Amino acid sequence: MARGQIRRPLAGFGLLILISVLVGCAGLPKPQISAGLRDQYHIASIVAETPTNAELWWGDAERELAAKEGVIFNDNGDGKAISQEEFAALPKTRAYVGQKIAGIVKDGVKPKVDGALHGAKSANLKFQVRKLFIASAAQRVIVGGVHQLIVDAWLADAATGQELTPRQMFSVAVGGGGGVVGVLTDQVINSVMNDPVYRLADQVGLKTRAWLVPDAT
Repeated sequence: MARGQIRRPLAGFGLLILISVLVGCAGLPKPQISAGLRDQYHIASIVAETPTNAELWWGDAERELAAKEGVIFNDNGDGKAISQEEFAALPKTRAYVGQKIAGIVKDGVKPKVDGALHGAKSANLKFQVRKLFIASAAQRVIVGGVHQLIVDAWLADAATGQELTPRQMFSVAVGGGGGVVGVLTDQVINSVMNDPVYRLADQVGLKTRAWLVPDAT
């Protein structure tokens, strides 16, 4: 999917922000795993992947790949060099961003779910990234913004591959600040805490834990 298909006019961006916040703050996921199923399985591995049709907007990761390859962006539209928009749409860039966020999701979830299930059978906890949106500083200054991550999660029998649970959609969001002061505050938070993608992955981990063991405190 080309980067242009993901972009939205600023006029509608405020609505996107409002929807993202409402979805991301919708509370804990509804329990879909029976106690009987939980008693049978333990988590043998965590698998995260990003399909080719995922919506990805993460400028820092795109620039990171460009720096590794010595690519210098030219956003003047004169055709002399590639723009970040064009670079972001390249299959290799999308693959790089997809692999990077999948790894972060896996690492963020693991400490949250270790020891959650204690059954004898092995199950794989699987995630598929549907959308990653890291709001740019310019967008946050103009209209405010949130960072959002949407993933699907499910348990599959490690031996047979059979899906043991319906796929659960987790949508999480963290604030990105609004206006110049808000963006600067967000940058301070990032310097003290983790960058937004890591905070988003942590939130997915917390929701996953609550989904696996809904009565845990």
